[in-house]
Amino acid sequence: MSVKIGYENLAGRLGVTVSSTQSATLNPVENVFDWLPFDFWQIDAVAVYPQISFACLSLQQCDYISFSAHDLNSLTDEFLLQHSFDGVIWTAVSGGWMPINSGVNFVSFSAVSDMYWQVLFRRDAGATSFQPKVGVIAFGSVLDIGQAPQIGFVPPLSRDYKTTSSKSLTGSFLGKSLRDHAGKMSLSFKHRSPAWVRSTWMPFHEHAKANPFFVSWDEVNYPDEAAFCWIDRNNDMRVPKYSNSVFMDVHMKAMAEV
Repeated sequence: MSVKIGYENLAGRLGVTVSSTQSATLNPVENVFDWLPFDFWQIDAVAVYPQISFACLSLQQCDYISFSAHDLNSLTDEFLLQHSFDGVIWTAVSGGWMPINSGVNFVSFSAVSDMYWQVLFRRDAGATSFQPKVGVIAFGSVLDIGQAPQIGFVPPLSRDYKTTSSKSLTGSFLGKSLRDHAGKMSLSFKHRSPAWVRSTWMPFHEHAKANPFFVSWDEVNYPDEAAFCWIDRNNDMRVPKYSNSVFMDVHMKAMAEV
C-alpha cells in the first residue's frame, strides 16, 4: 500500500502541442488539461476511436494517467495511453483499461519515455452514439510517496453531505433536505529525508498552491477510491518541518471529490 499523487501533466509542459484527431469546436481539447472539471472536451460528431494527441519536443516520461468529470464508464469499452517515437507507429503502455466508474480513475504503470503520446477511447459495441465527454485528464510522472496513509486516515468512500430537517409548529417531522459537497482528505508523512522533501515534495507543494491534483491512497486494493483534490485554505498546505535533527514531516488537508 502506497499513496500516489498525480499532479504532473505532460500537456502543460513547455513545447508540448495538444490536438484532437476529431473536430471539437464548442468543447475544445484544451479543456481537458486546464484542471477545471466544469468545462470539457467533446468532439462534434460521432467517432469510433476518439483520440487526443500530444507532440513533444523531447522525450517525456510518464508512469500514470488519471481523469475525472467524464461519462466514459457508460460509453467506453476501454481507454488506452499510447506512445510513439515518430508519431506513426504506436505502442500501448498496457493492453487497455476499463473505466472503473463515473468518478475519478487513476492508473499507474512502469515508466515509459517517448516523443509522442495519445489517449484513445474504444467504442463499446452496444453504444449507439459515441461522443465521450472528459473534463480533466492528467498524465506524467507520478509522485509515489512509498508510504501508507497515517493511522486514522479517512478514505474518500463518497462525497460528503449536510442535511437540514424541517419540522411543523408542533415539532412533527416534515422532511429532510440533503446538500452534497466535496469531502476532506488529510495526509501526513513522517520521518522523510530533507533531500526527499526538497527534491520531491516541494515541487508538488508549489503546484498544489494554485492547482488541483489526483490522489490514489491504495491503488492495489481500492482503485475506485481515488480522488480529485484541491487545497481550500492557505494553512492546509503546511510548510514541511523538522521532526528531529535528521528527518522532516509533511502534511496537507485537501478537499476531495471521488
